[in-house]
Amino acid sequence: MRLLRSNQNRNRARLVTGLLLCCLFCSRLFSQVPLQGNGIGPNPSATSRALPELAKFTNVRFETIDYPGALATRALGINAQGAVVGSFDDSNGRHGFILDTGKFRAIDVPGSPSTEIKCINARGEVVGYYSDSDSNQHGFYWFKGRFRTIDVPFSVETRAEGINDAGVISGEYVDEQGNEHGYLLRDTEFETIDVPNSFTTDVWMVSNDSWLTGDYSSATTVLAYVRSKRGSFITLNIPGSIAASARSINDRHEVVGRWDDDSVPDDPTACTTQCHGFYWANGRSIDIRFPGALYTIALGINNPGQIVGRYVDTSNNEHGFIARFKDEFE
Repeated sequence: MRLLRSNQNRNRARLVTGLLLCCLFCSRLFSQVPLQGNGIGPNPSATSRALPELAKFTNVRFETIDYPGALATRALGINAQGAVVGSFDDSNGRHGFILDTGKFRAIDVPGSPSTEIKCINARGEVVGYYSDSDSNQHGFYWFKGRFRTIDVPFSVETRAEGINDAGVISGEYVDEQGNEHGYLLRDTEFETIDVPNSFTTDVWMVSNDSWLTGDYSSATTVLAYVRSKRGSFITLNIPGSIAASARSINDRHEVVGRWDDDSVPDDPTACTTQCHGFYWANGRSIDIRFPGALYTIALGINNPGQIVGRYVDTSNNEHGFIARFKDEFE
């Protein structure tokens, strides 16, 4: 029964996680509407640096990250010390990696054909998710070579997306009825997170001061949000977007993620040229674009403000990247 339910619900869950790409065909029928009654508005407590001129590349230095010999590489998370985690593809499937002090280390969940590492904290604890032999997804925790599977009780699918420096894990799960919820895991205690009046909720990251970020689905699209320590939800306004997902937040409450425009790509089920990266702080956002890339998605940000993500070049090759503010070197 678990396999049957998982197969029935997997397409729905992944479609939501993929920002409801069907909205590309109905983008002019709706606009992004903030959550109501939750103190929505700019974040007055954020102490972020002045918004960098990322779109003009005047204050950021981009560097490509490629796992040696890989067919594709994605940089998915970065900790305060600058260690990067992500995934890469080769002829044997998908694997996780850690890049620390210039050295790569491949990480595979034993027996899994696909491992995705999503986040690393200051202690070096890692979370992500893997697929079993029946293609069911499970979250995992890894530290110093030891794995632990993360499955929300009575779920048919669980993914771990983030871990803060206190070890609080965030992610999403699909219940037995096919509904997707966010969660937090503190030690062994799970807490379900649902944005009010939403159809689905994902929690991608929790900051060290208990702010959350992720996405939720309305009747027509997917929207990015942050939730303050006091529990107020804030919908992020990304100009020009028909859908958006916030992927990471730091202790300055700076957020990075993905937004989609209203163009229709050749493959409407894939994230291609309609996808863009964004940086958000204090109620304003700007694009993140790797120079010369077909498209760029921002996926992680640490407290120093270093940003990681992935981009596709003009030959349709996928690479990871790290973006550093130039004032770090001056």
